[in-house]
Amino acid sequence: MLGISIYSFYKTKAVKDEVVDENAWIVPLTTSIGIIDIHSLEQEIHLQRIFRLYEREIIDKESIKYELLLFKEKQQLINKEFLNSEQLMSQAVKKMKLVENIIFIAKLSPSWKNIDEQRQQYYEHALKIIETLDKRKLEAARVLEDQLDTEEVQLHKRVSNLYEQLVQFNKQ
Repeated sequence: MLGISIYSFYKTKAVKDEVVDENAWIVPLTTSIGIIDIHSLEQEIHLQRIFRLYEREIIDKESIKYELLLFKEKQQLINKEFLNSEQLMSQAVKKMKLVENIIFIAKLSPSWKNIDEQRQQYYEHALKIIETLDKRKLEAARVLEDQLDTEEVQLHKRVSNLYEQLVQFNKQ
């Protein structure tokens, strides 16, 4: 009976630790990455609107200014959420109970930092295109836009992959 009691105690503790890790760290991290993805998509919409506004014969500077403001606001929201997700990862590695969870999050962290760098490059590249369009250098802007499209696809793929890894880990 004593052996069964000890075994039951450790199994119950393991389940409790798993639930605590999931609710305190994995779910909030998954949510944070989902929020970043949503804001990124919203940001792309504003960027595409800016590009279309520059394609018109008569350029509506006020509309461009407004869309640029929204584009930059989304960047601030993304930056804030990225900081939140990085803090969650850092705290999770320190405070999680189960070793396999700690290892999983620790392995994600370098990828997430690379995604953040890639995202910052994407933002700077987008601003460069806007500057080029503002100077009415349409051909140069189109070349830069093609490069940006490639960056955008790669970035979304990486964020989606990381998000899916978290979702799959949650299902275990």
